[in-house]
Amino acid sequence: EKLSADHTIVRVEPGASYAAGDGGFQVNPESKSDFEQLISAVVDAHGKIDTIIQGWPLAHGDVSDLESMTAAQKDSMAATLHLAQALSGVGINPDLFLLSRDAYRIDGSENGIQLAGAPVSGIGNVIELEFPNMRCVRVDLSAASETEIGMLAAEIEGGDDQVRLAYCEADRYSERFVRLNEKAPAESLEYPDSENYLLDSTSKGILD
Repeated sequence: EKLSADHTIVRVEPGASYAAGDGGFQVNPESKSDFEQLISAVVDAHGKIDTIIQGWPLAHGDVSDLESMTAAQKDSMAATLHLAQALSGVGINPDLFLLSRDAYRIDGSENGIQLAGAPVSGIGNVIELEFPNMRCVRVDLSAASETEIGMLAAEIEGGDDQVRLAYCEADRYSERFVRLNEKAPAESLEYPDSENYLLDSTSKGILD
């Protein structure tokens, strides 16, 4: 609803098998052939596919057991991979937006990270390498609020070339390389050559 009237929106939901109805389509996330039928039907009806928003991972909150993790992986990894393969098989390369929620924290902390969204970034990296003609944009939301949905719509309508993004309410973050300041003094650690050493970490997940 946030997109302009120039777009024709086709809704697709996960289901047991491929089906088409007045309200949209359903496909089995684990069936590549379902996605091939879906793409064929959409192209026949509308002529082309410009943009795809993969938002199924947002339906999964904090996974707490194996069953919920398996369901989350089907809707994120399996569905997205089969979608990309089906698109590539017929030479269609739309802008593909992969949505997650709290897959990582901007402040570097581990509080509130949702494991269900973590595979989305990983499969996005694979698509970026294996299907270079397909623009794969990974967007991590913090609350999926009206503000963030509006920012996402603006991104789809005419964003920049950034493909790894994170929204935190009204703030937009992107991952990019910055030039190294070669004049900055490098920190060095002096130690005798004749001894063995054990490297330890003061913070979980960080080894300096």
